[in-house]
Amino acid sequence: MNFLKYLFLLLPCLTSAQAPTQTISGSIFDETNHEPLIGANIIVLDHKPLLGTITDYDGQFIIENVPVGQRTIEISYTGYEIKTINDKLNSARPWTLEINLKPESQTLTAAVVRPDSEPVNELFSVSTRSLSSDEIERFPTGASDPGRVAQSLPGVQPSKDNENDIIIRGNSSVGLLWRLEGVDIPNPNHFARIGSAGGGITIFSTSVIANSDFSTGAFPAGYGNAFAGVFDMNFRNGSKQNREYTIRAGLLGLDFAAEGPLKNQSGSYLFNYRYSTLGILNNLGLYLVGPRVRNTFQDFSFNVRFDGKNPKSIVKIWGIGGLSKEREVTEDVEDWAVIGDSLTTRSGSNIGVVGVTHTQFLESNGYLKNTLAVMSQKVFLKNYLEDKEGEETIINNQGFINGRITWGTALHKNLTKNGFFKAGMQSSLLLYDLNYDSILVTENVKKEFIHEKGSTVLLQPYAQVQLRPNARWTFNLGLHGMYFALNNSASIEPRVSAIYRLNPQQTLTVAYGLHSKTVPIGSYFTEVNGEKVNEDLDLIKANHFILGYDNIFKSGYHLRIEIYYQNLWNVPVGIDNRDTYWSLNDIEFYAAEPLVSEGIGQNYGIDISMEKSFRSSFFFIASTSLFESKFQPLNGETYNTLYNSNFTATLTGGKEWAIKETNFFQIGAKVLYNAGNPSTPLTDNTLLTDLPPEDFSRPYADRAAFYFRTDFRISYRKNNPKNSWWLALDIQNATNRINERAFQWNYNIEDNRWGRRAQSGLIPILSFRMDF
Repeated sequence: MNFLKYLFLLLPCLTSAQAPTQTISGSIFDETNHEPLIGANIIVLDHKPLLGTITDYDGQFIIENVPVGQRTIEISYTGYEIKTINDKLNSARPWTLEINLKPESQTLTAAVVRPDSEPVNELFSVSTRSLSSDEIERFPTGASDPGRVAQSLPGVQPSKDNENDIIIRGNSSVGLLWRLEGVDIPNPNHFARIGSAGGGITIFSTSVIANSDFSTGAFPAGYGNAFAGVFDMNFRNGSKQNREYTIRAGLLGLDFAAEGPLKNQSGSYLFNYRYSTLGILNNLGLYLVGPRVRNTFQDFSFNVRFDGKNPKSIVKIWGIGGLSKEREVTEDVEDWAVIGDSLTTRSGSNIGVVGVTHTQFLESNGYLKNTLAVMSQKVFLKNYLEDKEGEETIINNQGFINGRITWGTALHKNLTKNGFFKAGMQSSLLLYDLNYDSILVTENVKKEFIHEKGSTVLLQPYAQVQLRPNARWTFNLGLHGMYFALNNSASIEPRVSAIYRLNPQQTLTVAYGLHSKTVPIGSYFTEVNGEKVNEDLDLIKANHFILGYDNIFKSGYHLRIEIYYQNLWNVPVGIDNRDTYWSLNDIEFYAAEPLVSEGIGQNYGIDISMEKSFRSSFFFIASTSLFESKFQPLNGETYNTLYNSNFTATLTGGKEWAIKETNFFQIGAKVLYNAGNPSTPLTDNTLLTDLPPEDFSRPYADRAAFYFRTDFRISYRKNNPKNSWWLALDIQNATNRINERAFQWNYNIEDNRWGRRAQSGLIPILSFRMDF
């Protein structure tokens, strides 16, 4: 704490006795045709006396001299649904909002209460919430990473310290779809793992992202090639009023953002660059990833918007890119205790995505959006075995390049005041250059698994309609199609859902969806004795059924209960009846053996969550999940999946106190619990082999110890008239509990036995941010 005190003393130039205020401005449009709404009311709800204004002839408004702090504004217009927005207003950055209001259908006796986390895409009816950049930053030890924050949400299983895999309702993370600005993208993580949707930390900086949707099942027809969930990311627009800057510095690295108007306010720009090295933490004896891991990463993202002279035509050029490298070095020879200490690993991932989006609002109540995006990702991994003389032998060499050129189009058309139609397609040319060799050290045998270079096409048309016949009922009906040209596999997938409003606070929801996904691309090209053995693998398919209940209490608490059932089929499994391999138990890599698409599985359970928004300077989200996750290979027996821990629970919350009305002190905490993931027992835990000698006749019959972690945050924000700064200390695993990995083993040379790999201990992370 003395360190914090001295750091505050180093900032005298940033203090001021004047109470800071800020400006809220923006534009209000009709959601369907982008016409400006003249005379719309905008009110700051949580300020007395009330502050407010109305929009002018161009649909624009400005409210000046709003005291900084957590603020909620309400936007209303006759014949349209009321909208509220809650966010942190600081002295360095005005709110600049572009708000689209939805025409109102027949209303209930009172206005419908909507949660702050209402999805951006209104076609989501179940298992979905939005995440704002402010919310992502508020989560303790979330590293401002959407992926890690999602691990605290209902239906998501926490079990790892150094990876951000999103395990949804017993499903592998490979079933998650990542989308950016309306098009599907590859795994957007630094240190992305091969054949997975997870990694170390996402390439998305909170400086550039807008409200984004996270769904855990039965998603609408506009989303495909996924069976577990969807993370639909959006970029915000830069400020059209002022040039603004943000600088962040901490033990995880540096982050710089800039934004402002284009010439003559014809648009705006937003740029962000982030560079990070964990070497500083490593030099302090702290390891976020692992005790022998050294790594660096950097990323760059941008969004440039051109409004032009026609307000009904908008062009955006956007992009994101990331570079990451990791090296796991050997210990000193005298310190070697487990067989892995003699192993050196060099790995990393690079990704780049650039897109152009044109949105044309139609006179007849609708819009047409077209996006062209080009993207590429490279993931590489090399393992070396080092002897006591320092000589290295490469035992594993993997290099995978995946490219994609995608054109996406979407037409949104209002049918009546109480419904709309949306249809479109994503057409992708997939490019790949894949190589995977390995050496079995004990046998001194080289095995070649994958060597393939080429291209194929993936087509995904869809159509969906929303109908609101009255104020109580909403129906979503859709159809999604998928065609994969590599082996001519195809699927037609119905998606339906219904919402019934019992009253303004309570709703019942029901949803069904058929979803399918391609197998990770490299698994189609697995070679055995020089012959490709998996080219005919079918699409993995899943039915998803959900029944939900929502209650948004007048006090601001939000209760959500969802019961779900999912059955899967066409899952790749081993070709032998004695083989218990099920591909969705892989946490990474491509298949290394012949497979057939004849595996089945099921996931079912209940998710319960209670949430309190941050409007009263206090927030929390508590969730618990009870579930089963099972699979069947060719032998017809039923086994636990890798993710069948049966019970998980999370609690995340924080409290903020105002100091002199404009400065804020915050304490937050996060508690994660997992009842313990299944693992396959060993046939002999003293037998030294290249791979742990697992007893595959009893897959996942054992179980790791329960996973438990407590994270803690303390932070302080200072608002000055022209700038603001924020200082935070996050402590990951504050109780220093050493959890174990259920599915990773190390051979201990001293004890001559296999043991589970340990996860991270206590790690403090200090960070500083300035906005000006």
